Amino acid sequence: MIAALKPELPARFSYRTSIYIPTSNGPEEIDLILIDESKRFILLGELRWMLQPGDVREVLNRKKAIQEKVHQARRKVIGARAETDEMLRKLGLARGDWSIGGVVIIDGFGGTVSDHPKDVPVVPRDIFVRVLDAAVDLEHAHAVMSTPLWLPREGIDFELLPERSTICGVPFNRTGIGIGNRSFMLESLPQYLAEAFALPVAELNSLRW
Repeated sequence: MIAALKPELPARFSYRTSIYIPTSNGPEEIDLILIDESKRFILLGELRWMLQPGDVREVLNRKKAIQEKVHQARRKVIGARAETDEMLRKLGLARGDWSIGGVVIIDGFGGTVSDHPKDVPVVPRDIFVRVLDAAVDLEHAHAVMSTPLWLPREGIDFELLPERSTICGVPFNRTGIGIGNRSFMLESLPQYLAEAFALPVAELNSLRW
């Protein structure tokens, strides 16, 4: 997954992959580190590739695995913030007032909401790349990913379709999903990202998930 992601990263952000950094918990391996020297912002990325689930049990297992990845990433972010100067030295960066954020990047599965979406959001790889492409700086990119503004929207990208079925004489209701008439990736997402990036970082950070 790292090999596939590297050519898609914008050249304006430097990066390191599979690198150990000092943290308050001891050395921790980070899958991907993105660095924005102009904004003094560092993004720690944990990557997870998954097979598409085949049944409900596998969906639940995927969601559990993602939350474990979120907790792991958050531990590393908190540890790195506590040892920022040592991490900067390791990365060869000038000391100063740097900010550190985290993200879990997944591939092969739609994902689930992070337990800590404002600190370590969960983002599919294709969305992650498009957010970076649209971002002027890394701090703004992380703020956008930490909101639900980039998600598909009911009534535009999908519809909830209630269905009534009867099994063994017992009626019950279930909800299906209908896909909208326009492409989410090609039409909706560029619009949603443009709207999101028009908001300042402080306002994005104040939005509830």
